[in-house]
Amino acid sequence: MSLSDDEIKKSDYSAFSGVGNLSGGYNRIELLGDNHRPGLCHDVAEMAKNIGMDKVPLLYCKESEELEMLVNPQTGSIAISYGLLQQPDVSNKELVAGIAHEIGHEKMPVNGHIATALKIAAIATPVLGGIGTLGALATGNLPVAALVFQATLATTAMEAAGSASFSRRSEMDADRFAGYATGDPQSLIQLHEKHDTAQQMQSGVMGGLSKIFGSHPQTAVRNFQLREIAANLTQDGQPIDPAQVPKVLRPKI
Repeated sequence: MSLSDDEIKKSDYSAFSGVGNLSGGYNRIELLGDNHRPGLCHDVAEMAKNIGMDKVPLLYCKESEELEMLVNPQTGSIAISYGLLQQPDVSNKELVAGIAHEIGHEKMPVNGHIATALKIAAIATPVLGGIGTLGALATGNLPVAALVFQATLATTAMEAAGSASFSRRSEMDADRFAGYATGDPQSLIQLHEKHDTAQQMQSGVMGGLSKIFGSHPQTAVRNFQLREIAANLTQDGQPIDPAQVPKVLRPKI
């Protein structure tokens, strides 16, 4: 069932309302045009055509200083923040690579059952552990309360690690999609490095720690994979070994 323009607008606003300091009405989000970034819409349309897509709706998130690019899975719209668009050293090629990465999140297969189980466990474990701890305390059984509390902490930590690992795998898959979809993995490498530098300047040591334990792989790991993809491409971006191309792209490129 297709969505009306108003339903799409509402869905996009809901999906992107957490970008930077977005809040309030729809006037904070608008369609991206050449007045925001000359040539970008054309370049994205060319990339989309090459992989068999009709179009990629691009949105501009006004007043957001974050260096963000996000996709709304319900509409396929991709929002780019004001902060990212205004970066003087980020080229259109690099932005197209980032947009292809976001498309990859929707196109690459993921194990939905694992993702759902991790989300449920992230909620259920602390709730059930808290109930068990409080129940033991209510009966005055301190050793059992301590044991349940420690087990809850350990289980929650393992689940968080599993969720982060699953998310990092998803990021690597989206990078792989983008590298082959654009035939230009070098642009995504450059975008990763520039984003990484900007994040380090903003967050310092804590930013470095968050990379180790966060949901995204470290930049060096991501770029190693992209360089391997570059080695499998001809000068005009065609795969040397088609078997290495993601299955969702094989009929297209």
